[in-house]
Amino acid sequence: MQENKKILFIILIIILVCVISFIITLQFLNLFENHTDENVIAYQNAIRENDDQISSLSEIFNDFFPNNVKEIIVTNYFSDSDNPSILSINNDNKIRDFSELFFNTSWQEDNSNSNASINPSHPNCTIKFIGDTTITFDMIASPIVIIHKKDLSKKYKISESAYRNILAYTNTKYYLHKSELELPSTDKCNIAQSSALKGVSKDSQNYIKTNFGYLHSKIESLLLDSVSLLKDTNSPYWPNFTEAGPHKEPFSPDTIVESDGGFSKVLEQLNEFIIVLQNEQIKNDLNKSCELLKNGINEHDIGKLFESHTIIHDHDYFVFNYPVCFSSAPPDWAGIHTYFGKVSIIE
Repeated sequence: MQENKKILFIILIIILVCVISFIITLQFLNLFENHTDENVIAYQNAIRENDDQISSLSEIFNDFFPNNVKEIIVTNYFSDSDNPSILSINNDNKIRDFSELFFNTSWQEDNSNSNASINPSHPNCTIKFIGDTTITFDMIASPIVIIHKKDLSKKYKISESAYRNILAYTNTKYYLHKSELELPSTDKCNIAQSSALKGVSKDSQNYIKTNFGYLHSKIESLLLDSVSLLKDTNSPYWPNFTEAGPHKEPFSPDTIVESDGGFSKVLEQLNEFIIVLQNEQIKNDLNKSCELLKNGINEHDIGKLFESHTIIHDHDYFVFNYPVCFSSAPPDWAGIHTYFGKVSIIE
C-alpha cells in the first residue's frame, strides 16, 4: 500500500511539472510573437517613413506591364540620334531575358522638379512591350524612365547599372570564359613554357611572367567593365576605352574620366612582349592577338576584343605563368578552369 502511494505521488509530480512547463512555453511563445510583431511593425513604419515613393514591382507591373508579351521593339537613339538602331525581340527566351532587366531593379516614383532640364521628347531609347496591350518605356537621361500606357504616364528612377544594361541590350551575348576543351596536361604546359621562354634572359623571363599576368588581368577587367557599353559600334563610350586622355562620361557630360588608353594600352604592351620573345610560334600567336585587338578597336567590334583575350588568356595561364599562382584575386576565377586551345605549341 505504501509503495502504491509513492508511485501515485511521483506521477502527480510529473504531471505538475509538465503543466508548469506547458504554461511557461505558452508565455514564451506569446512574448516571442508579440516581439516579432513589434519588429515587423517597426520595420514597416521605417519603410513608410524613409521610402514613401518606392513602388513595389507588383504595383508597377500590375498597372503597366502587359500580359502575354509577344514582341519587344527597342529603338536606340543613344549612339546615333539621326539613325537609331532598331531591335525586334520576339523569341520567348529573349523576351524573358530582356524583361528580367526591368524586374531586377528598384523603381522609385519621381515627382520632383530636379530633372527639369531633361527633355522627355528626346529619349535615349524607346522600348515598346506588345502584348494584350502596348506600353512604352522612354529611357530619358540616366537613370530616369517614363512609362506610358494609353493616357497614363509616370516618371521613375531606376539604378544606373540597370539603366545601362537595358540600353546596351542586344541579341548577342559575350562570354569571358566559355570553352568545352580539356585543360592541357602538366607535361605539355611545362614543355610549352620552356620552349616559349627559350633564349630569353632570366631577368626578362621574370619580367614577362609578372607583367603578362598584369596584362591578362587588365584586358579581363576592361572587357567586364565595357561589355554592356560597347556592343553597339556607334556607342559614345568607345573613345573612353580606346583612347588615352580625359573623356566626358556620356551619361553625365559634366563628369570627366581619365583613360590610359584601355584596349589600345593593352595592344601597346602586348607588342613589347613580342619584341622580347624568341620563339616564333609564340610570337605568331601573340601577333594574332594584336591583330584582333587592332581591328576590334578600329572597327568598334567588341567580339574581336573578346577573341583577342582568349589568346592572351591561354598564354598566361598555360604557358608563361604555369602553374598559375595569384597574389590577388583575378577578375574571374572561372578562367583557371578554362582553356581555349590558342597555344600553337600545345597539341
